[in-house]
Amino acid sequence: MERAHLICPRGVQKPRPVASRLNEGAVTETDRAAFLAAILDHPADDTHRLVYADALRESPRPFDREHGRFLWAGVTLAGYRGSEPATDGTFFDAVREQTESAPPVLAAQVKRLRGWDWAECAWDNDATAPDRVTVSRIPEPITGEHPRERRLRRRRRAPGPAVIWERGCVTAVRLGLREWVTEGGAYLARCPIERAELTDTPGLVVRLLGDATGWRVELSLRLPAAADGSQPAVTLTHERSVGAVPADRRGSVFDEVLGGPFLTQLLADLRTDAGDRWPNG
Repeated sequence: MERAHLICPRGVQKPRPVASRLNEGAVTETDRAAFLAAILDHPADDTHRLVYADALRESPRPFDREHGRFLWAGVTLAGYRGSEPATDGTFFDAVREQTESAPPVLAAQVKRLRGWDWAECAWDNDATAPDRVTVSRIPEPITGEHPRERRLRRRRRAPGPAVIWERGCVTAVRLGLREWVTEGGAYLARCPIERAELTDTPGLVVRLLGDATGWRVELSLRLPAAADGSQPAVTLTHERSVGAVPADRRGSVFDEVLGGPFLTQLLADLRTDAGDRWPNG
């Protein structure tokens, strides 16, 4: 297991709960379903994430408490995006909470979502977005490979499969088109995913925009400038409305959207616009 280095000062106090729980005891499966539904229906509203984090942190179950710490830290660190290096105690509290709680939480979630074993993974932070955590797969060793070549391949893992957390929840995946078409509905039923970066077509991103009252699917393709300068860089975009999709129907609705003519037509429109500039995977 690899980890990007992150320095946190010693002696940081554990943060106080952000809200008070109405009911004591373990978080039940009914509780979890209700919290998840609220987060999925209103992905831009962090209130639901913070209340869920508070409930988890007061649970008698050790894993729930770690999950709550990670969720609270993600929401808190998101407030420091794009700002100067923070010096206040809350920032360092959140960094410590994220650093300590991330390994068990990320390991469990990436196993459940993608089926990856933690020993196969590496995780990194984003300096410009401290709440963003990326888990990617470490390339398999090649027989007879020189250690230097192995190190280079490990550093180049960024374009490969990945799961990305923002504000404490999985908000993005990096995967092939086939996996997105077949598994995307299941992923969307479990996580407030906002985008999927498709690895077999460089620059192609699927975005899910809106909330439970009205969703849109957007396909965008970033085309780099031509090497000879004859054509500038450009981003092509097509989107279509899906309509209202409540949390309890996300999986089935998006299975139809991603696996049917809806996504196929968006891809065809984008390919037509790109013409001979369509990238090779």
